[in-house]
Amino acid sequence: MTATKPDGTTPSTLAFDTTDGDSLKATVAGGTQDVTMNASDSDGNASTTPATISVTRGAGKLQFGDMTDMVFGNGATLPVPGQQTLYAPGDYQINISDTREMGSAWYVTASATPMTSTDGSNRALSGHIVYEDGNGTKSQLDSGNEVSVASGQRDSNSTDIAKSWNQDGKSYNGSSVPAGVYLDANPNIYAAGGATGYAGVITWSLTDAPAN
Repeated sequence: MTATKPDGTTPSTLAFDTTDGDSLKATVAGGTQDVTMNASDSDGNASTTPATISVTRGAGKLQFGDMTDMVFGNGATLPVPGQQTLYAPGDYQINISDTREMGSAWYVTASATPMTSTDGSNRALSGHIVYEDGNGTKSQLDSGNEVSVASGQRDSNSTDIAKSWNQDGKSYNGSSVPAGVYLDANPNIYAAGGATGYAGVITWSLTDAPAN
């Protein structure tokens, strides 16, 4: 849109306003709305006849935002357990960035590689990375299948799905385990010289439709 002053020159400062703000805000993602615009410049000149333009709202984007590493036990050296034990991670984040229409659905699944030793021997950890839903159901993330771990609807531009998961770095043996991702360690973990590091990769997947 361009504007000229009565003398035919172009103003250096130009401001636009509309009375269609409410209808513009209500435009759904991907929709088009006709908007009436008025213009004024820094010299006090104002349009006498409003102009109508068509505004199309972008569909928005659903993607992962900031993510941080997950360290089981919150960085402490974990003892080889005497029985099968779940170890919670310390603080971490898995943020979803969502600029779609409010109320749009999202779904997150996760899978993982088996944890292996970091000493060069590539020794497999005797245990698994698991997701506990907080109701007693435990699913292995390193079984070769994607596991549904979170779902929701957009109510802001950013959501940390890990915020409601356990991040206290503690160990659990009982049946009452808070929701979250854990290291499910067996009592026969190999630890040469008293300590061996293990690492793996979790792959997070984000979609706007539920997994099959």
